[in-house]
Amino acid sequence: MERFQDIRVQCWHMFPECGESAMKVQDFAYQVCVRTMELLEEVHHYKISDAHRKEVTSKILQEIDSIIKKASAAEKNRKK
Repeated sequence: MERFQDIRVQCWHMFPECGESAMKVQDFAYQVCVRTMELLEEVHHYKISDAHRKEVTSKILQEIDSIIKKASAAEKNRKK
């Protein structure tokens, strides 16, 4: 996990206007992303370079707003 610390710090600085609760969502997204890559390596024996880890994690965090909107729309559709 230490090798991802620089990504986490960078991401927290990318969205300073979001406040505390948004940072918790971003931290959760970061943790899910990192865990997914760990599982791919452990279970499926994928080799993911540090450069790819940074790229994927950064992309997920950049897309977090649209991911939340998709999830919210899906939830609204289920309630109808």
